[in-house]
Amino acid sequence: MPGHAEPGRTKLAGNAAQKANRTLPQIGKLLAEAAAAAEREEVAHQTSSAVTSLAASQAAPAQVAGWIRGHWGIEAIHHIRDVTCAEDASQIRTGNGPQVTATLRNLGIAILKPTGHGSIAAACRYHARDATRTLTILGLSPG
Repeated sequence: MPGHAEPGRTKLAGNAAQKANRTLPQIGKLLAEAAAAAEREEVAHQTSSAVTSLAASQAAPAQVAGWIRGHWGIEAIHHIRDVTCAEDASQIRTGNGPQVTATLRNLGIAILKPTGHGSIAAACRYHARDATRTLTILGLSPG
């Protein structure tokens, strides 16, 4: 995804975090993460900071960075559901309806994500033209 850090290219600023933890031990752990992501032919740099109540002995900087990346992975799914599926504009608000529609949207995203399209929106448009394409992805024979 353009503009997002690639996990393999993430470098943790552990020394800065350790220095900050000595200066402010009541915070627990300060994590500074710098990531580079290739966007077009330029490299964009992104720095994130996080504060946790964990002591330095309870979690390594790489472990905390993994938790942060996991959180942003969840946020990415919410973004797809909101932008591509217009979830915030949905008028389904009672009973089990919102949970069921969110589950169906997540299922659709999970099916379409590995298809190699540039975006979920492009995959939705491609498969909307011919429903048998989706059956093929699921390993079912149309007909």
